[in-house]
Amino acid sequence: MKLDWIVFPPGSFAFLTLLAFLISLFVQLVNKKTVDYQKLRRLNLIQKEYYELQREFLRTGDKKIKKKMEKLKPDVDRARAESFSMTMKPMLYTTLPLLLIWQLLNPLYRDIPIVRLPLEFPFLSLFRRDSPLPTNVLGYISYYMLVSYLFSFILQKVLGTTLEVER
Repeated sequence: MKLDWIVFPPGSFAFLTLLAFLISLFVQLVNKKTVDYQKLRRLNLIQKEYYELQREFLRTGDKKIKKKMEKLKPDVDRARAESFSMTMKPMLYTTLPLLLIWQLLNPLYRDIPIVRLPLEFPFLSLFRRDSPLPTNVLGYISYYMLVSYLFSFILQKVLGTTLEVER
């Protein structure tokens, strides 16, 4: 079976866009099932309150604020550890499948241009190891990262998996 239609544009463009959407959807659904976002938002609110007190103390040097901070410190440390643990849990389910997918795709897409940008971006060369692609061309990893970020942002809003702290 020939894979030319998937490897070279425009098929690679469509395939990688679909793949980015499916992977982003998978990651967001795993996040939604494994993370208690209500609890995580409460934990983040505790931390935010403490950091606001800390900024206020650094600005004013008020001893009352320092006492309040010392009183809150154990709760903040517990909230920080619990929120870190909670946000790392989805990685147990997503890391291995993603590594496997990228190991399968790397031989197909190595050094194949996916999108040519209208401008040169010299900083793109920082993300490329010995790539012959010019700085105005995105390879498959760069293109995937760009599209995946966009899909993740949209899916987080749709699925309610954002970590915005509300007061």
